[in-house]
Amino acid sequence: ATPVHFRMGMRSPKMQSKLVQHPFHGEREAQSQLERWKSAELVFSRRMIAKEYASKPWILSFYRGLLPSRGKDRVGRILDVGCGTGFFTGFIANQVMVPMVSPATVIGVDLNRGLLKAARRLSLEGEVEPEYIQASAYSLPFRSDIFDLVTCRTVLMHLSSPAEALVEMRRTTRAAGRVACEEPDHGMAGFYNPGDDPGFARASRRVRAAEVLGLFRMYGQDNEIGRRLPELFRDAGLRGIMLEGMFRSVTVPCDPRIKVSSLEERIAAELGYYSDKVHLDEYRKTLRAGGLSSKEIDGYLRVWRKGASQRIRALRRSSRAKEEDASFLAFPFFLAVGRKPLKR
Repeated sequence: ATPVHFRMGMRSPKMQSKLVQHPFHGEREAQSQLERWKSAELVFSRRMIAKEYASKPWILSFYRGLLPSRGKDRVGRILDVGCGTGFFTGFIANQVMVPMVSPATVIGVDLNRGLLKAARRLSLEGEVEPEYIQASAYSLPFRSDIFDLVTCRTVLMHLSSPAEALVEMRRTTRAAGRVACEEPDHGMAGFYNPGDDPGFARASRRVRAAEVLGLFRMYGQDNEIGRRLPELFRDAGLRGIMLEGMFRSVTVPCDPRIKVSSLEERIAAELGYYSDKVHLDEYRKTLRAGGLSSKEIDGYLRVWRKGASQRIRALRRSSRAKEEDASFLAFPFFLAVGRKPLKR
């Protein structure tokens, strides 16, 4: 069990006063986060990520090159903020952080109780069994200067005030301890399909740009936050900042490592997601906030759905459809690591 003194903490009013917040920040954001994330969807996406990690051993090397403790600087206490269903929490504790102080304490926190319930049910194999606690990234229920390593993965991008969350993460980190955050940058993503009509390709680029802008206007969500990590870390008072990046979720269907069943499952999931009324209404709302008209949105979705359905039928008819599919999809992810300065 986690010692009680871990759970007593207050944010620093001095640092908090310097932060600029999006108008969506506050109770509306908290309620939106609770309603938005469903455990079934995250369990599915994390299953896809786990398959990718297993098929690409260099991903583990990427983390081990930046995160493991060395010499006397061993890790005994880890906090994973916005842990969701616990995939990254278990991955860091049992596959990346070797060696660790024994016994180690690993805690995952998330605002969504449903996701935490799934995390406890889906605990991964390993010597370290994380503990999961309900809490907001903006107000972590721990004393200052507690953890050796505080992490988050694809969390800051969804927050209206990522700077506030980083200040809070820094507060709970001990002096000389580290904060590590992994975030994508969709503005640097790569998309290419040789079979796309040039007009549809241009429409796709407009849709992606409108989605990024719409999410920021409505929720303060920054899907291009990867490039901002050094700035955010610096402004949060972290030093010795390192930043590395690599492409994840690289999907080239003709690659023999990608199975037909896995590719079909992925396309069907996307088709289902953008056909569901709740998700579709939210998507339309986001694109309109990003500057697209309803006519542009309907036209794009009509062509996209048709193409996705055709790809699924082709995969079911013949394996050659996969072998001849030379399309390309890739998202870059950046991992930033910074240290909390020693007290003077």
